[in-house]
Amino acid sequence: MKENNPKIGKDVAATLAIALVAAVLGYGAVLSLEEPIGALALIFLVSMIGICWKYPHMGLALTLGLAPFQNDVSSGLGPFKLSLGELSLFMCFIVYVIRLIMKHCEAKRGPYFNAILIYFAICVSSSLANWSDAALTSLLQMSLYFMMAPIVFGNFVKKVELLTIGLYMNVVTCVFLSCYGLATGSFYMFGLHKNGVGSSLTMGVVIGTELFLVQKKRMGKGLMLTALCLMTGGLIFTVSRGSWLGALVGYFVVIGTRGKIKFILQSFLLLVPLIAVFWMLLPDDKKDYATSFDSKRQNISARYETIALAQNKFAESPIFGVGVALRKEMDATNVVWITLAETGVQGLVAFVMVHLITLIMLFRTQKFVDRSDPRFSMLVLGGALLFAKIMHGAVDHYWSRGPLLVAWGCCGISTRIYFHEQDRLTKLRIYIMQARRKKMRAIKQKLAQAQDAA
Repeated sequence: MKENNPKIGKDVAATLAIALVAAVLGYGAVLSLEEPIGALALIFLVSMIGICWKYPHMGLALTLGLAPFQNDVSSGLGPFKLSLGELSLFMCFIVYVIRLIMKHCEAKRGPYFNAILIYFAICVSSSLANWSDAALTSLLQMSLYFMMAPIVFGNFVKKVELLTIGLYMNVVTCVFLSCYGLATGSFYMFGLHKNGVGSSLTMGVVIGTELFLVQKKRMGKGLMLTALCLMTGGLIFTVSRGSWLGALVGYFVVIGTRGKIKFILQSFLLLVPLIAVFWMLLPDDKKDYATSFDSKRQNISARYETIALAQNKFAESPIFGVGVALRKEMDATNVVWITLAETGVQGLVAFVMVHLITLIMLFRTQKFVDRSDPRFSMLVLGGALLFAKIMHGAVDHYWSRGPLLVAWGCCGISTRIYFHEQDRLTKLRIYIMQARRKKMRAIKQKLAQAQDAA
């Protein structure tokens, strides 16, 4: 199958022009107003809504590109705490709802959506006894990641190939953060924590790996390889071991899904020396920090304290939990124990089912999409980013801004591909979610017969 990458140069140019005008107006507001936050918010919202209305794919692309900037820009507006990426997603959602009412968009939900609703209902019921603004904030953020992101990314744009630009935007942002951190010697930048930057670079490395594998031209491969090297270097210098783990898992999911076992050996010839060089450049105190698992160290003892506190909360209410406000009241660095403490056993089961059904959808849909098809990259990244985020959340924060939005946004894009393939296969009475390995031979024979008949 020939690669069918849409030409979106004009759309990118128009979006950049709008962004430039917005930046000039914003700079003018900063210089002329004592409290420019209101004017800046208005300029951003109007610009974003305009882009989303005219170029929906660019609105979603900007959402992915802004996701690594995890700072709260909501200025304490009640329980709402939104980053630039989340605010962009919300603007996309508003425009999407308007276009849905005008019947310009669909409202399909993935096979995992019922599990999400069940988990959300459990979170609400578990939080009622200890209701607070923190619980409301947690629920709003969950609805943003688990509901809004998959629905908008899965329905707002019909041609998912257009959203490839969003992946490149995310990589560009990650390269910028990495270069800035390497140049200044600190990954505490722009109000971001080094672990937050590390989690964003995890997403960037996984996305960059897939984009490198699909490049056809030497220049494209060279650019993506350079980006990968810079992001890998930045990731090492964040000294975020949870991010290292997530990146490693995501990398192997991409390679394994692509079947590029030979690439593992080739990449090791480059990455091992590269990692060794960056490791040697690390200051001794950071090397000691990265290799030490002494429970007396503050970062390790904090993890143990989190687990101990979560275990105590779980013991108080093992079935229903104490509510989702808990993640805002402690250093929630273990998603398994935090989920048990917040929502009990029933919540953990529902949480696992959300991810399990999503991963089953992704990997079974891959069987019906040609590997040379640009859409296959979306399916690969949907699974790889979700795996990476789960592994990162096992030792660090799962419910964090930025990376979670990117992971579930890519799952939403993959959901669009799932429905496109399912619509094609329904005529042959083939159902993707029932396409187990034992049935694949019969399914392929049926597809071959249908192609011969056509």
